[in-house]
Amino acid sequence: MRKKNDGKGRMGGRAAGQTNRVTSEMRIWLQGLIDQNREALEADLKALEPMQKWTVIDRLMNYCIPKMSSIDAGISFNDLTEEQLDLIISKMMEGINDGN
Repeated sequence: MRKKNDGKGRMGGRAAGQTNRVTSEMRIWLQGLIDQNREALEADLKALEPMQKWTVIDRLMNYCIPKMSSIDAGISFNDLTEEQLDLIISKMMEGINDGN
């Protein structure tokens, strides 16, 4: 039998935005495992060839540093007035002249 829709687009289960309990517990366990074995992990990294070492570091970084994403400012220079374009150019020139 299907569960009744709660009107929030979900059919039972966790509420939207609520973390999965198993995932949270696993994350805590992994943090403890890494903390308790930090010296061994560092020694193992040092024993790797440079390419292998940086591959491992790159993969680990995905879990601790968010990836950069491009941002579209959504500015169309064709839609700007002559005055707005002149202001942008003068501000850029000030930055160049100031050494920034």
